[in-house]
Amino acid sequence: MGSGFGFKCSCCGHEYDICTGIGMRFPQVYEKLLSSIKQGKYGSEWKALALSEDYVAVEAERFLYFCDTCHNWKVDYGLSLYAPNDPEVIKKKKYGIKTVEEWGEVPYVTSWEDYHLLKEYAHKCDKCSCSMRRASDREFFSLPCPKCGSNPEPDYLSCINWD
Repeated sequence: MGSGFGFKCSCCGHEYDICTGIGMRFPQVYEKLLSSIKQGKYGSEWKALALSEDYVAVEAERFLYFCDTCHNWKVDYGLSLYAPNDPEVIKKKKYGIKTVEEWGEVPYVTSWEDYHLLKEYAHKCDKCSCSMRRASDREFFSLPCPKCGSNPEPDYLSCINWD
């Protein structure tokens, strides 16, 4: 289940949400994201890595990313790529009524215990092109308004559980 928070700007009154995690359509989102990577929509390096081994997996959970340079933030998929520690073990893993071998692919991955990191995705800021980092849970509550850059109202907070 995904979760998030709703905020209201203390200066301009703009209301904005931050929603992270995964939802009930995660298998479809995962498949579409990995397919986009393999088609080259995330660049030639990511495409080559995704096609470099059998059963490469993508981090399809949504996280909050923060730019320390300009204080811009965004919610985006993790996008890091992982490869199985032992492809033969992965082949025998069941997803529903079939094994990965029967499916011909891994339908989705939610745990990285049988995988190792191929390469971490470097998120870039849309405003200043600097590197962004994954924000801590504590930082959720002090993010600037995406419209005017002011702080959120301290007494206004709504919790969101989606899917």
